[in-house]
Amino acid sequence: MPPRPTRYKINVDDAVFAAQKLVGIGVIIRDSDDSLIEACSKKLWFPLGAVEVEAKAVEFGLQFAKDLLIQDFILEGDSLVEFNALL
Repeated sequence: MPPRPTRYKINVDDAVFAAQKLVGIGVIIRDSDDSLIEACSKKLWFPLGAVEVEAKAVEFGLQFAKDLLIQDFILEGDSLVEFNALL
């Protein structure tokens, strides 16, 4: 569901590649029309657990939004543990 007008939706996700000792994190930002505004991803070259990777994805998403001067947003991700910890 798209956010209300003037608000953005920031979705963060992650992937763990244990054998390669890599993690990937990504961010997608959409507007109230559900149109893609910006997206980015990056690899991290060190082993992290699933909870730590999701935390890095959230941090990356928040920094990306800050860099784009986005202040009114909904943050979404897969980890209920991470989002409960933010509350």
